[in-house]
Amino acid sequence: MSPGMSHVTTYLLPLALGTLWPGLGWKMNLAIPTAVFLLMVALFALTAAERPEEIGEEPYSIKNYRHRVRETSLREMKRQGRRPYRYFARKKRFWWWCAIALLSSICRYGLLNWIPLYFDEGLVSETFSNLMLPVGMAFGTLIITWVAGTKLIDNQGIIVTAMAALCGMLVVIFPMVQEEAAILTGIFFTGFALYGINGILWLYALDQGGRVFAGSVAGILNGFAYLGAFLENLLFRTVLNFFSGNMAVFLVMEAFCVCMVICGMVVCKKNTVVIPEVRE
Repeated sequence: MSPGMSHVTTYLLPLALGTLWPGLGWKMNLAIPTAVFLLMVALFALTAAERPEEIGEEPYSIKNYRHRVRETSLREMKRQGRRPYRYFARKKRFWWWCAIALLSSICRYGLLNWIPLYFDEGLVSETFSNLMLPVGMAFGTLIITWVAGTKLIDNQGIIVTAMAALCGMLVVIFPMVQEEAAILTGIFFTGFALYGINGILWLYALDQGGRVFAGSVAGILNGFAYLGAFLENLLFRTVLNFFSGNMAVFLVMEAFCVCMVICGMVVCKKNTVVIPEVRE
C-alpha cells in the first residue's frame, strides 16, 4: 500500500495547495511538498524500527511453510556468496512476470506520451488530462495492492489478468469517445488498471525474494519495466511511420494488453480465487 499512498500524496498535495492558495505560485507549490517530505523522512528515521524485537515485540516468524523453506534456502545461498540472478533466471514463471513488467510499462508510458493526442483536438482540458492519468495510477497502486496483499495474496496472477483485461477494454473504447467527462474517466481508470499491475509486481518481488533478495527481484522487474519505457518510444514512433493516424498506437497498445492477459493467465495456472495459487 505504501507506493500507492506516496503516489496519492505526491499528486494530491500540490493540487490541494494550488486550489486553496492559487497565489502561492509554482515555486512554493514545489517547496512545500518537499518540506513535508523531508519532515516525514526525519520522523521515519526517529521512530521506525527494523525489527519487532527493537520495540519489545516478539520476533517475526514466517507462518507459511513454503515461505519458510524458500527463505531458508535463500539465506543459505547468500551465506555461500552465490548470486541470486541465476537462481531466478531458472524459474520459468519468473520470466512471465518479467514479461508482465515489460508490457505494462510499454502501455503505461504509451498513454503518458500519447494522451496529448486529445489536446490537439481540443476535446479535454490539458490541465485535467495531465492530472487524471497519474492520479488514476496512484489510486490503482493504493487499492489494487491492498486487495492483492490482504484478500488475494495467493492469487496475484488473477488480478493481473483482470486489470489487463480492463485496460484492454478501455484502450479500445477510449479513442472513440468524444465527450470530455467520458475521456477523463477513461484516462483515470486506464491509469488505475495499469499501475495496479505495477503494484502487484512489488508484491511478487517480496514473495519470491523474501527478506533476503526482495531488492534483487524488484531490481530485475524494474529493469524490464524501464526497458519497456525505452521500447515504447522506439516502437510507437515506428508504428506511426508505417501507418497514418494515431489510431494505430492504440491498436498496438491493445495487442500488448491481450498479451498481458495471456501472461496473467499463465501465472495463475488453473487456480481461482477459491483455490489458492500453487507457489514455486
